[in-house]
Amino acid sequence: MPDSASSVYIERYGRVIVRNQLRLMWRQWVNAVLGLWVLAIPFTSLVGGALVWTLAITGIVIAVLGVWGALENMPEVRERRLQHQ
Repeated sequence: MPDSASSVYIERYGRVIVRNQLRLMWRQWVNAVLGLWVLAIPFTSLVGGALVWTLAITGIVIAVLGVWGALENMPEVRERRLQHQ
């Protein structure tokens, strides 16, 4: 009986881990797209004010996603999230 109980626990815990990883994966894709955007900016014909605004908005988005990711990975936040599941 202990073997089946431990396998159920492992299966449930594995599902929680996979679900959390999939839920957070979109941020990685957004970061990848923003990285490609930052690489492409020098090759566009943006000059002056348009370039400044493009870089400012891109920087703000990257900073917000970075702070959000850092806050989500804090141990207190992760423990609270696991308690609610």
